[in-house]
Amino acid sequence: MDKNSLFILLIIASGVGAALLFQRGGDVEPAAVAVSAVENSTQDAKPSQSKDGIEIIIADIEQLEATTVLTVVLDNHSVDLGKEAIYQGATLNGKPPRSYTFIANASGGHHVEVEMTFDKTTSGSFDIAPAEATEFTFDDLWQK
Repeated sequence: MDKNSLFILLIIASGVGAALLFQRGGDVEPAAVAVSAVENSTQDAKPSQSKDGIEIIIADIEQLEATTVLTVVLDNHSVDLGKEAIYQGATLNGKPPRSYTFIANASGGHHVEVEMTFDKTTSGSFDIAPAEATEFTFDDLWQK
């Protein structure tokens, strides 16, 4: 057996394995696949709102021993979302953040990701006003 014979056998074996795998996949009902995809996208959905050209997504909620940390993504094409007053004025259950850290702040402040640390909570609403007369309220982020 020469060097190429082993390589040819591996290619044939992988082709047969792939054919068997695809053949078994044909037994699944298309409707079941569609329902499964919808269920997964619903479970992975992150709280988001859009208003006056500004979109806000709560990308993550992390519960630590004494704090709740929200990772918030803000996106728009006209307002500077990098202003610290936006985050100083935000509240969770009516209380301001202990601290906030910019994770990303693109040029002009049009695309911002910020990590906000609050006193620990597992219920209530998050309020933020990224522009004058544009306020967002996320009621009970822990409800799914």
